[in-house]
Amino acid sequence: MAKFIHEACVGFGKQTAEGSYNATLDGLTTLVRVEHGLILGDRESGVKESGLDISFARAFRDKAPETSALTSTLSDFLRADVPTFTFAFPFCGNRDDASSPPVAADATPILGIDALLNGAGMTGADSGSDTWKYVFSDSAKPISALVYVSGMRLELLDCRVNLEISFEPGSVPIAEATVAVGSVKEQTVTAFPTTLTFGAQSTVSAPVVENLANQWQDTRGFSEGTLVIDNTIAEIPDCNQTDGGTVKEKTARSVSFEATLFSDDAGASAWGYEYSQLVEAAEGNLDELSFTVPPAMTGGDPARGVQVKLPKPELQAQTPVALGTKAGNTVTLVARGAAGAGGNDELELYFV
Repeated sequence: MAKFIHEACVGFGKQTAEGSYNATLDGLTTLVRVEHGLILGDRESGVKESGLDISFARAFRDKAPETSALTSTLSDFLRADVPTFTFAFPFCGNRDDASSPPVAADATPILGIDALLNGAGMTGADSGSDTWKYVFSDSAKPISALVYVSGMRLELLDCRVNLEISFEPGSVPIAEATVAVGSVKEQTVTAFPTTLTFGAQSTVSAPVVENLANQWQDTRGFSEGTLVIDNTIAEIPDCNQTDGGTVKEKTARSVSFEATLFSDDAGASAWGYEYSQLVEAAEGNLDELSFTVPPAMTGGDPARGVQVKLPKPELQAQTPVALGTKAGNTVTLVARGAAGAGGNDELELYFV
């Protein structure tokens, strides 16, 4: 038996509507570029250091046994399934050189990351302060994915996304997208693209998690921190769907930040701060959490930085820990929106 090399790559694109595969991805064959939605994965994740973990399944309905022997014959084939797949990648700006002076458009992330944020329910726009801001939006659509793996080319339609972004001090921010696939639009056996162009992802370093100036009640460091966007995704039967008869739909959302933080020694009133937030009953007393992975844009330098802001985090769990000899707490904060604000305001992500 002749063998061949395992190769994998993945790109993501936004959809104009449910059931409408991204036209740019649809036309790709031998050349795939960052401008098409291609993302360079995290080398410490996925199969063969690609960042990608994916599997396939047969959706079927068993036939009744023909005889009393209880032996079933070939099942009825319903569809090919990719229930979910994961893809890990550095979470940062586009790494292209900013203009001088920088403007907000210089901070827009690469198309693949923009699409994944869209699949998680967020849309981006000019923040008005030379940064690119993402918030949740009811207008966000499902997204398309194009996967090349093990001699196959897969067009995956109507995908929804959950994101877990790890901020480990001394490393780079790493996001893991868990992609719930609506349907396999097309699968073909084909050669791996002859040319992959990742742009500045290949030539410019992602930013290091350091000097974050993490702010929550006071400027205080964390030894580990993870932002989680967790959408509840339901499979809804739909007779008008052409690829499987079902559609994936978001029915609920939770945003949380889990971190191990150093305790503040500003005085006796600060020592019990976490517990006071745990029992807080008034929205107005919830303190904003924010941090920025530098650097912010400067003219002529790569746009790499990101900022996370939870305007009203609700502390739901607290565990005292020792960080070396110092006091700390492992906390679970759930992002809440402001009462009467119309919703979609619990999280703000900025590319700076």
